Amino acid sequence: MMKAFGWNDIGVGGVRDAYFDGLKRALLAHDIELEYHRDYTKFTEELNDRLSRGECDLIITDLVDETNTERGQDDRSGIQVAQQVTALTQPDPVPVVIITWYSEKIDPAARGLGRNVLFKSKKLLPGWMAGEIKQDLSDRGYFLDRSRVFLIFAHNPAALAMKGKVRAFLEAQDLTVDELTPGDAVQNIQVELIDRMRECGAVIALYTPDDELANGKFHTRPNVSIELGIAMGLAQGLHRTIVLRDRKAEWPSDFGGHMPLQYDSDVSEKFTALEQKLRKLRMIR
Repeated sequence: MMKAFGWNDIGVGGVRDAYFDGLKRALLAHDIELEYHRDYTKFTEELNDRLSRGECDLIITDLVDETNTERGQDDRSGIQVAQQVTALTQPDPVPVVIITWYSEKIDPAARGLGRNVLFKSKKLLPGWMAGEIKQDLSDRGYFLDRSRVFLIFAHNPAALAMKGKVRAFLEAQDLTVDELTPGDAVQNIQVELIDRMRECGAVIALYTPDDELANGKFHTRPNVSIELGIAMGLAQGLHRTIVLRDRKAEWPSDFGGHMPLQYDSDVSEKFTALEQKLRKLRMIR
């Protein structure tokens, strides 16, 4: 369940409150739980605390605070929220959805904001809005199940032994491990991999020295390289892909600046570093 925190302008006659009430109900059907304030000051005060504790997966905010009598419809409180959230949650900014009745003000307001910020019009019915939010977050790699990890590994005895240790470590952190095994009956393995990796909070690849070539160098199995490439190509894929590499396994130059966690003899040597990475991804709190 994705945790969303929001602010909706009090407005006139409760109309705008009713919109967020409907949106809250609709989002639940898409595994997004929304809690929101109507008071902008209380919202911003609580926002900082929630972000510092890693308790927000998504922010949903109004654009205009119409109680601001000095600025009226020229108010841009929602923009200030987006800038605050983006600055406080770098390098992995929490997504922000700004929803407003004043859709004509969206384009100028959007300038200079990051790709983690989405603009929506309240003219869209709450049920449709909830579906659009879920789809946009999924397309941009933000709709993630931070309790799930997808595991990539070679299918030979030595690699499977390492996989067992990693799986046990992850499960001890209360994480659910997903993997594709030879027994899985799938028609299109690439599509299946994308579907199963897309919403996992992290993808972990075990890069093991499985095959010795004529030049004496060791390479991992082809399935590991292929699956790793798919994971890195997903939205936010480079950010949430973690590689545990045995130093004896040749590392492809095509993977360039992606720095694996390298171990000498046993993968457990890097469990502390792995835990730190998972914490940064808000997989472990």
